[in-house]
Amino acid sequence: MFRNSFRFTPITSAAGNAGHLTPAYGWQGSSAGFLRRLLFVTRMLLMFSGRLALMLVLFIGLGTVYNETVGDGALPRIHKVPALAVKLRRGALVNTSVLLPDSASAEARWAAMATSRKLLGIVSPEIAQWLERLHAEGRIAYGAPPDTLLMYDRPVDTSLLGAYRHLNGKLYLGQDFWGISDGEKVCVLVHEYRHSRQNLPKQIAIQLARLLVGKASEYASPIEDEAFAYEHRAYQALGLPDDLIQPYLQARSLD
Repeated sequence: MFRNSFRFTPITSAAGNAGHLTPAYGWQGSSAGFLRRLLFVTRMLLMFSGRLALMLVLFIGLGTVYNETVGDGALPRIHKVPALAVKLRRGALVNTSVLLPDSASAEARWAAMATSRKLLGIVSPEIAQWLERLHAEGRIAYGAPPDTLLMYDRPVDTSLLGAYRHLNGKLYLGQDFWGISDGEKVCVLVHEYRHSRQNLPKQIAIQLARLLVGKASEYASPIEDEAFAYEHRAYQALGLPDDLIQPYLQARSLD
């Protein structure tokens, strides 16, 4: 496709012998060749960008239609702990895993969640069954998820309590999870369950947005808004003070 940037010019000797060809390099030829190459590359880039933009618009459109028509499906109701269940309500304020050593095994950590699992069974039997299923299938990991590059940026003064990863279907419970009350543990589990129900187009759209604008804080994420709003119902159901979650809800106009 590309032509040579030099041309052959016939040179006639003093004796009149013609036909000997020698290359003559001209800057006009080089410039013209460079411009042709530049125009070709520019045209290819424009075509690629246009098709990519069309695909993104189509994907976002289809994702929006799916999210509006199908969405995340019906979510389990959050039930209030009966006011007469005074012992359970008081138990929600206690941390029964406070003495759990950092070297505790997975089974020891699961056992340390006994009170939280009991409370979760009252607040939402469906979410409690989900948690039991994850445990039976070995999909609860104790510690931070390995994909730190995919995690949202968090302020340095916050801690990782839990995370759900759609890529492997695992629930991660961070080390700080064991330092909060049993009732707050329930709220964290409700929060992560909400993430597990968020549909794939929504998840991909959020990741695309982050790629386009850079890493976004979780405090400006629609999927986090949904999870925090759902978690707030658990706070109310357990009768817990929502001093930690209320500022977020107010800032995002979700209260």
